[in-house]
Amino acid sequence: MHSKKTTCTRCDKNNNSNNNFCIYCGIKLVKEKKKIKEEEVSPKNANYNNIRNNYDGLFISLLSKVAKVDGGINPLEAEALGKVFDELSRFRQDIFNIRDIYKQILTNEKDKLDNVIDICNALVCLKITNYDKISFIQSLLTLSYINESINHHNENLIIKIIVFLDIDFSFYLNIKSEFEPQQKTEDSSFTGKHLSLAECYNILEVTNNESHQSIKQSYRKMVRNYHADILSSKDLPSDMLGYAEEKLKKINRAYEILKQHKGIK
Repeated sequence: MHSKKTTCTRCDKNNNSNNNFCIYCGIKLVKEKKKIKEEEVSPKNANYNNIRNNYDGLFISLLSKVAKVDGGINPLEAEALGKVFDELSRFRQDIFNIRDIYKQILTNEKDKLDNVIDICNALVCLKITNYDKISFIQSLLTLSYINESINHHNENLIIKIIVFLDIDFSFYLNIKSEFEPQQKTEDSSFTGKHLSLAECYNILEVTNNESHQSIKQSYRKMVRNYHADILSSKDLPSDMLGYAEEKLKKINRAYEILKQHKGIK
């Protein structure tokens, strides 16, 4: 009696049904129950699973998470995602309902943060080029800066994606500097730079109407996100740790200015 096999959705090769990952390409295997569930979600889209597990589908999956992670997808973000769909559709002209599939991927993936690593691993298996990686970072940052400043929820998720896609962190810093030309992340003497109140509120992601307690809570949360002792335990690259150090300087400086301005004890 032959043992049951699970077919990899990436390389179409058969694996032992007990395997969790494909022994040929490394992607996490989709077990039969999950396949049925996906087909139920998308009964009219015969190409859904194929697109979802290819470059454009994986790309849209991550974009959707970055767009939604700060609470919701606003009209500007929706418009930007629509332009991405238009661009990717040019390479899928043989599939008449490709935009509907892209929209469905966005809907199904935007709230799922527990499969980010799996999606990144699948992209790594596709052996994407440095050009693809740079274009990908640009798209993530364009979406995140669509409201002029990046939210720390967006940035933390983007950094996680960069780590698991094995992208050189300097790529990220160089591209990010194009969006924030006035900020010199490599300036080790940042603490001496004057910050306006508006910049301080923006750095701490609070408004001038928030209570002292709310400002304190936001400050403490951001310090935890960028503190060197915490990040060092995650075995991150040295350039990423350097970036976090500069970010923490900005956070501390902004908080000190607001403390003095608002009389926070």
